[in-house]
Amino acid sequence: MKLGKVLYMIACAGVGFGCFIAVFFIAFNLEDGFMSQDNKPLAALVAVTSLFGLTVFFFIGKAIFKSNQFLGPAIAIIIISAIFSLPAMELITNLIYN
Repeated sequence: MKLGKVLYMIACAGVGFGCFIAVFFIAFNLEDGFMSQDNKPLAALVAVTSLFGLTVFFFIGKAIFKSNQFLGPAIAIIIISAIFSLPAMELITNLIYN
């Protein structure tokens, strides 16, 4: 069961990247965004889907850990990976094309 806990914490980084993509998508689909012109229904759908996914992810963690003790580190990993997603994507692009 320890492997499941380790894999869950590693998956938090992927969830953080997904949250970054969702926020990025929402930001550029509202008002006079970069990707489209004022697509509020799609932005709302992405927001609801990402919140639902986070909720399900936390319930899976509660089932694995059988307590709420994992919640603090999981949220910290998700926030940190969401913050560092854009610099990581820029770094990978620079490494590939330079």
